[in-house]
Amino acid sequence: MTNDSPLGNAGTHSEWASLVDILRDIGEQRIGLTEGCERVVMLRWRLGQTENDLFLPFVGVDSELHIFPTGRARERWSAGGLAREDAKRMRAEQHYRRMVLTAIEKLLPFAEKRLQSIVEADPKLKWQSVVSLLDVNVAHSLAALLEAEAVPTQVTSDSKLIGEALVWEIRVPVGMLEQANRLLAQSRFTDAELTYLATGALTIDDDSR
Repeated sequence: MTNDSPLGNAGTHSEWASLVDILRDIGEQRIGLTEGCERVVMLRWRLGQTENDLFLPFVGVDSELHIFPTGRARERWSAGGLAREDAKRMRAEQHYRRMVLTAIEKLLPFAEKRLQSIVEADPKLKWQSVVSLLDVNVAHSLAALLEAEAVPTQVTSDSKLIGEALVWEIRVPVGMLEQANRLLAQSRFTDAELTYLATGALTIDDDSR
């Protein structure tokens, strides 16, 4: 069955958000292929996607890499044994990396679309402020950055004032707050710049003194 077939509405918001995060983590090499593919395959069952062909590359790679020790299983291995297995695993991961990255390019948009549809359809999903800013244009720019990563946003003002300045808030679904914070941290703005945009006050980095 192809990914165009009806696949039901299984899976919670947090499970689809986890899939999106894992796929991005694999692509950006924050986690290895062995661990990442294992997690994707586990979520495939929870999300009711066992008939979705977009998951098949991850199933295939997991079947080849699951022999390598990961997680708590590593505690049962000697240092020498782990070194040998890790060397084999790294060679195997390098062999499959291009195939997995291609699979991510196909599965990630599907997962992001499903996640966004859940957010839009569920009025019970709460929204929470992720950052407050003085500049409405900057607020919309950062909101666009989050939207590009499938994080729904609201740019609002509750008429709070700092001096004479209106405070603008970027709000995201509470279940995506951690992801939004991570994306903002990876943006081109430093902590000092975000502080300045939020308060109008410059901060001095201790390292620069």
